[in-house]
Amino acid sequence: MGIEKYGFSQNWIKIGLIDLNEFPEQEKKFLSNSDNSYEHFRYELLESYLYNKSSFSDNEIHILLDLLQFEQDITMSQTFTFQLYKSTKVTLAQKELIGTQLSKLSEWGNKIVEREKITSSLKNMTEVNQEFFSKSVEFYIKYKDKVVIEFLIKYCNDQDQLKELLKLGLSKKLRNQLELILNSNKSSL
Repeated sequence: MGIEKYGFSQNWIKIGLIDLNEFPEQEKKFLSNSDNSYEHFRYELLESYLYNKSSFSDNEIHILLDLLQFEQDITMSQTFTFQLYKSTKVTLAQKELIGTQLSKLSEWGNKIVEREKITSSLKNMTEVNQEFFSKSVEFYIKYKDKVVIEFLIKYCNDQDQLKELLKLGLSKKLRNQLELILNSNKSSL
């Protein structure tokens, strides 16, 4: 059949990523390309699949996650799993399942899922309680991920919490942004 030499499994066929009737043409196109990287061939098919889908059945998600779990190129697997995780084409339950797999792939995947949980929660809070604020700061300290700090600056209204952020050794840009907010809040009092 020949698909195995490119790193494809039967799951690629099962969910329609590969059509055996069209594969010889896809293979010809790939072989004529100067980039003979098999993982790029697989990745292009995954991206096209994601782009062309309006939604996914739970079965499709399970098959996709299974084939990504056994993907030879871990970077490609992580990157596509992340794209799938961020996609608006998956349900919340599917996103949770994808996030679980993303967390298992690497520390990077775990960081991305945790960041998403924190930032999503911040968007929906009217007030950031101290426990959640502390959890967010711990995340920043662990990963040095400025995205969480940017969200805290945007959604946190507590002056003491905002002042606490200044102690974290933030970048000059974030410190300036934070000081601007603190100073504007002082002048409005």
